[in-house]
Amino acid sequence: MKLGYVDPESGEFVEASSVQLSTKMSVGESAALRKACYEGTRTIGPCIAEELISVIKLRNKLAKLVGFQDFYDMTVLMAEGFGKDSLFTILEDLEKCTKELSVEARKHLVKIKRIRKV
Repeated sequence: MKLGYVDPESGEFVEASSVQLSTKMSVGESAALRKACYEGTRTIGPCIAEELISVIKLRNKLAKLVGFQDFYDMTVLMAEGFGKDSLFTILEDLEKCTKELSVEARKHLVKIKRIRKV
């Protein structure tokens, strides 16, 4: 797979790594260059999709064989000491406790920055 972008000025293909594309998307001197690098990163997905799906299926199969719901459940338990069901309960509680504050913070940001919507 050739990874890179089409230079918006010359129309030529420029080989670049995913790291280079990401960097140029962040600091590229023109919007056209940043867009070209973004389009370059989008070519990765179709090239690796089948292999990635195979890896995910194998990871989930392994996790189920040793008693987990899926690979994510196994990974969370290994890293945090509790399963993904517990993690989701914690995250739901966090969302409930912070939702009002988040809404108010966005309203304040809209007011001070004079923007339409956040």
